[in-house]
Amino acid sequence: MSDSRHRILASPTGDFYVRRLEEGQVETGWCSMLEHGGSSEWRARHFGPTDETLLPSLCDRILRSMAGEQVNFDDIDLPRGTAFQRAIWRETRRIRLGLVRTYGDLAAAVGRPTAARAVGQAMRRNPQPIVTPCHRVVSASGPGGFGGHGADGRWSKIKATLLEAEAVDTRI
Repeated sequence: MSDSRHRILASPTGDFYVRRLEEGQVETGWCSMLEHGGSSEWRARHFGPTDETLLPSLCDRILRSMAGEQVNFDDIDLPRGTAFQRAIWRETRRIRLGLVRTYGDLAAAVGRPTAARAVGQAMRRNPQPIVTPCHRVVSASGPGGFGGHGADGRWSKIKATLLEAEAVDTRI
């Protein structure tokens, strides 16, 4: 592939992009979380052209996952990141539909039991939401934040909607 391309999915939680970079890496996320709200002009300049045929199987699985269906994303490579981030993202992918784990659980699982805050930062920097289900990572006292914002942040409803679709009690 000689250039980056992207596709916009109309998801139950708002417009969601799937992007394939020149190197073959995949990024995903909500357009509302992008700089300038992910306007079509901004996306064209930074994401390359729109390709409505891009990664049809992945796009289908993303939408099915958002609807509360267990799907497999094992064929999608982990994104680039630090060794710690990649370990956390790998562990996050092991969280099955309908289950959650705390930031502390993930920190302990990768051998860094005191690194719960660093896990939160890895979740905030996750370039593959849904594929790497960061919405399934919660605080020890409740749902926690989402998209780099606290539990009352502007995107916490997305997290709640995804967990509700998976039949997770968001009052944890």
